[in-house]
Amino acid sequence: LSIPREIKLVDVPGAGLRLTQAPVMEAESLRSSTWQDSNLTVTPASANALAGVSGRSFELEAEVGIPTSGGASSFTFGLRKGNGTTGVQETVVKYDAGAAALTVDRGSAGREDFTRYFAGSEADNSTAPWPSKLVGSERRVKVRILVDASSVEVFGGDGTSAVTSLIYPDPSATGLSFAAE
Repeated sequence: LSIPREIKLVDVPGAGLRLTQAPVMEAESLRSSTWQDSNLTVTPASANALAGVSGRSFELEAEVGIPTSGGASSFTFGLRKGNGTTGVQETVVKYDAGAAALTVDRGSAGREDFTRYFAGSEADNSTAPWPSKLVGSERRVKVRILVDASSVEVFGGDGTSAVTSLIYPDPSATGLSFAAE
């Protein structure tokens, strides 16, 4: 919970009352520049759609459509990618449509040698149920990711899901990627 959040109690159809959370609206005033693309088709064979985008601190908003039959069944965002003193670095945010879950994997996210309690396979991953909405012949998944020098915060499902992870990448690790699987 490293950024201020708005907390609400919302009646979710079919699920009842749920606690939701989202970054406060005032966080949007921190945006200094934007890059946008829409109606982009990405297949497992596609080149990295975010190859020309980089940053140390940024906000990423995406709505991804996954076909209900055939095609990709998951997608990944690679955040803070680069080569550092600990080798190749990357924090991976992966959505698995079959499991309807999102995982933040910080296993290669940078330094973790400062305490024995920070590293390890269980500590490296955070997974949460992640709802999608059926729109026509595809499942639509919304994610809003806030990244800074030492954290990744992912919000989705209209506020019903959130994952926060600490990361310690080298300052030079600024690359991003998007892929379908």
